[in-house]
Amino acid sequence: MAVTNALGCISRDTISVNFNATPVVNLGADKSICSNTPTTLDAGNPGATYLWSTGATTQTIVAANVGTYSVTVTNANACTTTDEIIITYKATPSASITTSSINLLNVQFNAIVAPGQTYNWNFGDPNSVSNVSSLANPVHTFSAAGQYFVSLTVTNVASSCTATNTDTITVQAVGINNINAKHYQLQAAPNPFTGSTKLAFNLPTAAQVSMEVYDLLGRNIATIIANESLVAGAHTVSYVNEDQSNAAGIYLVKLTVNGTTAIIRINDIATK
Repeated sequence: MAVTNALGCISRDTISVNFNATPVVNLGADKSICSNTPTTLDAGNPGATYLWSTGATTQTIVAANVGTYSVTVTNANACTTTDEIIITYKATPSASITTSSINLLNVQFNAIVAPGQTYNWNFGDPNSVSNVSSLANPVHTFSAAGQYFVSLTVTNVASSCTATNTDTITVQAVGINNINAKHYQLQAAPNPFTGSTKLAFNLPTAAQVSMEVYDLLGRNIATIIANESLVAGAHTVSYVNEDQSNAAGIYLVKLTVNGTTAIIRINDIATK
């Protein structure tokens, strides 16, 4: 640049301008997920600082709910970029189980039937002629009276979303006594989860309550409630595996209310 004054004197100076690169942030296209399968959002740019619409300040977050998620990334040069993504739910089936006695050890199982779904039953009865079924409403003849863990996995074919439920039933030679998770509104959220989840249940009346978590080999890995007197109504407790002392996988939550039990499956997707 040159500057000339009234006397015709000229002075010159130069300046160099450098443009700092802004971070490139791409959360991807809007995404539909199964309601029980969270997705991980990654803002990239390791070493930058982050501010998500959820308040998180990490490079990645786990999105389990529908909504719009946005992140602002600031690099070492104080340059910022923002991106957002919309999360919606795919069609997710219900795996609710109901039962009725037909005669003796024969038990009728019922799922919530809807078009475009497949059903995978496991009756927890390895001594029977057939321990599994793909029917929506199968009849199973148990090999003997006793208590069984019966599980149902329902898949929505179009969305590929699944739901799994496990109920404890007591089979007697004259009928069946079904105490299931639905009776106590036992559920986990989120499920699957990473390290920790909330377990909710409802008591119709005041009761003595225990709650334990078992692995699929039947080993007790956590006692959450140890034979406590609880009032009627809704209750919520936490199961925490944030130190990842137990490996990722499927676990069973057993709720015992005045000697009767309800079972659900939970899926910890944390990695050690």
